[in-house]
Amino acid sequence: MEAYDVYVSVHVAAAAVWVGSAFLQALLGLRIGLAPDAERQLGFARDAEWLGMRLYLPASLVTLVFGIPLVQKSGWGFSELWIVFGFAAIGLSTLIGMAVFGPGWAAAARLAAAEGAASPEVRTRVERLLAFGWVDLGLLLGAVWAMAAKPSGDDTGAVAIAIAIPVAASVLGVAMRRAASLRVQPAR
Repeated sequence: MEAYDVYVSVHVAAAAVWVGSAFLQALLGLRIGLAPDAERQLGFARDAEWLGMRLYLPASLVTLVFGIPLVQKSGWGFSELWIVFGFAAIGLSTLIGMAVFGPGWAAAARLAAAEGAASPEVRTRVERLLAFGWVDLGLLLGAVWAMAAKPSGDDTGAVAIAIAIPVAASVLGVAMRRAASLRVQPAR
C-alpha cells in the first residue's frame, strides 16, 4: 500500500462521515421543524451543538488535512477547477459551522433556557438554523459532485451542476422553513 492509498482512503472516509451526517441531520431537522414539540426542538439544538465540535469539525479537518497531500501525491494541481471547488466547499462549510451553527445552536439553547423552549423566538432561530443546514448540505453535495465528475473550466455542464446543487439545496431549505412556519404554529 502506498501513501496515496492511505490519503485517499482517509480523505474519502472523512468526507463520507461529514456529508452523511449533514444529510441525516438535515432530514431529522425537517422532522423537528414540523414537530410542534418545543422540548424536542431544544434537544435537537443541543445535540446539533454537541455534534458540531465532536463530529463535523473533526471530519472537516480530516477531509482537508488528507486532501492536501492527496493532491500533492496524485500529480493533480491545486489549480484544477474541481480541486478548487472542493477546497472552497470545505472552507465555506467550515466557516458556516464556526460562524453560524456553533454560536447559533448555543444561542438557541440559551434563549430556550431563559424564555422556555416554546418561545416563538427560539422556534424562529431553530428554523433559520435548519434552513442553513440545507445550504451547508448543498455545498457538501456540490463538492461530492465535483470530486466525482472532475470538471474542467471547459466542461460547462458539469460546472453548472456543481453550482446548481448548492443553489437547489438552499432553495429547498428556505422553502421547507416557510412550509414549516405555515404548517406548525408555535405552542403558546
